[in-house]
Amino acid sequence: MPEDSRRTKEEEQNFIPIDVEKGYVIVDALEKIANNHNASIAQAALNYLLRKPVVSSVLVGATKPHQLEDNLKATEWEMSSEEVSRLDELSKLDPIYPHWMLQFTYMDRTSTENFF
Repeated sequence: MPEDSRRTKEEEQNFIPIDVEKGYVIVDALEKIANNHNASIAQAALNYLLRKPVVSSVLVGATKPHQLEDNLKATEWEMSSEEVSRLDELSKLDPIYPHWMLQFTYMDRTSTENFF
């Protein structure tokens, strides 16, 4: 974590594990999308959320007028379905137990190789 981050080392140890490298990959993808639309990374992130049917509202955390203005510009353009799919794939979470175990045993039990 950056030295000036809001989380302390103690909080970091007692918090939900975060894959920092995966986060950087997602931000890099958001940056490419933002550049394609002459937008900011924040706009791309907000626009992505606005494209998700399960998201009923998006809360912005602007503390300065120019941040609010930038965030609101996310409503002035639309991310393509390919861009949304790319971010979906990059941000997909690894299954937690017992889901990964069920997937693993399902593959083993449905394979016909083991029966002959």
